[in-house]
Amino acid sequence: KWLAYAPFRALYAYGTRRADRAIATDACTRGDLPRYLHVAPERVEVIPSAIDVDECLAWVRPALRAALRQRLQLDGVGPVLLSVGRLERNKGYHVLIAALARIRSALPPGWRWLLVGQGKEQPALQRQAQAAGIAAHTTFVGRLDDAELHSLYEEVDLVVHPTLYEGSSLVTLEALIHGKPIVASDTGGIPDKVFPDRNGYLVEPGNVSELAARIQQALQSREHWERWGAESIRIVRSTFDWPIVARKTLDLYQELLYEQPQHSG
Repeated sequence: KWLAYAPFRALYAYGTRRADRAIATDACTRGDLPRYLHVAPERVEVIPSAIDVDECLAWVRPALRAALRQRLQLDGVGPVLLSVGRLERNKGYHVLIAALARIRSALPPGWRWLLVGQGKEQPALQRQAQAAGIAAHTTFVGRLDDAELHSLYEEVDLVVHPTLYEGSSLVTLEALIHGKPIVASDTGGIPDKVFPDRNGYLVEPGNVSELAARIQQALQSREHWERWGAESIRIVRSTFDWPIVARKTLDLYQELLYEQPQHSG
């Protein structure tokens, strides 16, 4: 991949040399721009990636929720865990399977894990789940459209995002706007959105023991879920909703229009 991305690195380097400002989408990438693209730190602005909150919530449909409950056999089971993303190694689902295998005997007999997404790792993950003894509790849902996905968020108890590396993590934002508690990896832009004991838990990427423990802790903290959900919704609406982010971007562009360009080559 290093060679495949070489043209893009050259393009980014050229663009950032000529730019008066470079926008980082998270606090973590603020440091990456000077480190990898040699942008002067004072020229870096952080403006986060965003979701359209109203659009996400508008996708939720009662009839579709009922259809998903029937299709995925969710009536009378629980707790229901949900993960969403491409089925690739860097998403860490092999770590989550190992973590669930460790705690399966401590979970209620009706627990379920739903994995939404497609990718080349699916056969390996299915074999791992079978060998780990959790295949009966695991459903590989496949790809869902927007209405199905956002309706499904309303039917689950806990979102788990065990990624080994992450960018801005729009998946995390989507989980939060539905007010769901979340256990996620402490990487990329996730720590800008998930705050321990405020709306979920962070874990070291790839740490099976910590992931297992935090999943158990989250499931045992049901009395906090309503408060966590309200905090998650507040965080997304105040910082990561498209109208907020669009205004920040427009303000920066307008500021630059009144500045003398400083980087011409």
